[in-house]
Amino acid sequence: MIKQEKKILGVNVIGGLRELGYTPEISIADIVDNSITHNAKNIEVRLWEGGNKYQDYVSISDDGDGMNEDEIINKAMEWGKNQNEVTDDIRDFSKYGLGLKLASIAHCRKLTVLSKGSKNEIHFRTLDLDEIHEKNELIISNKNNEELKFHIDRLEKKDSGTTIIWQNIEKLYESEVINKRYTHRVMVPIRDKIKKHLGMVFSNFLNEVQINMPFGKRNYNPKCEPWDPFVEKYSQKKPTEPINFEGNTIKTTFYILPKRTDFEDETEYENAAGPTGRWLDRQGIYIYRKGRLILPGGWHGLSYQGKKLEPKDNFQNRVRIKIDYDGKNDSKWKLRLSKSEAIIPGPIKSKLEQLLRNIFDEVKNSEKKVIKIKDTHGYDTPWEIIEKDNNSKIKINRKHKLIEKIKNDLSDKSDLSLLLNQLEQTIPNINTNKTIDNETGYMMEPKIMTEFKKLLNLYDEETVKNKLKDMYPNHTEFVESLNKL
Repeated sequence: MIKQEKKILGVNVIGGLRELGYTPEISIADIVDNSITHNAKNIEVRLWEGGNKYQDYVSISDDGDGMNEDEIINKAMEWGKNQNEVTDDIRDFSKYGLGLKLASIAHCRKLTVLSKGSKNEIHFRTLDLDEIHEKNELIISNKNNEELKFHIDRLEKKDSGTTIIWQNIEKLYESEVINKRYTHRVMVPIRDKIKKHLGMVFSNFLNEVQINMPFGKRNYNPKCEPWDPFVEKYSQKKPTEPINFEGNTIKTTFYILPKRTDFEDETEYENAAGPTGRWLDRQGIYIYRKGRLILPGGWHGLSYQGKKLEPKDNFQNRVRIKIDYDGKNDSKWKLRLSKSEAIIPGPIKSKLEQLLRNIFDEVKNSEKKVIKIKDTHGYDTPWEIIEKDNNSKIKINRKHKLIEKIKNDLSDKSDLSLLLNQLEQTIPNINTNKTIDNETGYMMEPKIMTEFKKLLNLYDEETVKNKLKDMYPNHTEFVESLNKL
């Protein structure tokens, strides 16, 4: 057996760690995780636009438990966590002990952790990638400078808390397409994305924890508001039996969202589309780990009627599934370092597909399209076409004014009901696709007759019929039956 030499993290590895795919919103969410874990009630995310990359910074500050000097050195700035340090605390999102460093260096070259812990002392450490590469050592320093004074003064006023500071944020700018002469403009869309993302990911915590996002010197609309992906105000909530998996209980709830016309106003409908503003992006499965949203939508390989589900602008938009698990067996869920991606284990996926079939069938059965049949003058007749599950039926509209009047005048309404049912069941063999124009709801044959009469002023009868047969190939028999009389 060959004994492997133990080495610390190599300096050259850091460049690769900066390319793990962290977006600004995912990175900030990872750091906010830490603040919530350490009992913060107020968190502030500040994007400062100073005019160039040396003055611009991002800070995440909280009023949580804070850290003493040894905790900053051996936990916050340490690369990795031992297995015995991983807890089952419902508020402890930290899994690997890498999130703070990886989430930060993905966007900045200089990371400072500033904290005030139980000893009521302020300590800090800085990880500077330029210094690390210059000295070819993985080091942290505690050199004070004027740039930290603002943050130290603010922390002095708190009983405890932590502030994370990103400086030299050149990679943050790369997340948006900008003109380098106007770098401050990139902060606006980045801030908006972060704010919406935090409201989505931590919606279950925002009643207890307040997250504010002031922008530069302005305090424009700073509060992050929770986003409810399940629109519980209107939706049908369908809890299912818990799924047992590897000794854990997985809670699953299906939601059938309302139709667009069921929302009280258009703004509510638009809000239900979430951060991207597209309902297609939000249909599907939502995975929560310890109450924190990991996956916000998507079908993740589930199948329906033998086909893999893909986002479609149909009844699927009205189904959203909530999965809640306790953070155990993360390896089975293939949880990524950023805690923003996971893979649903096969046994759970199989169970979800069984449950989903019933929900989809219910939604499809609840959706129907009603086409009013009008007469030649454009007035509603008592007839209508019901389109449902790709089938069409001609029905009598029980709410038609004439039928309502007759019904109100009758002492015994049962006979009328029987008559209407009998009429519907004995309609002559009419192909509705030939008889009805599905866009306008008008009867086609009267329309053809009108055109026949007009064209006779220009052509002979045979020519007119040939033209109409070309125009209405599904109505050739009817066209042939027409005559000048």
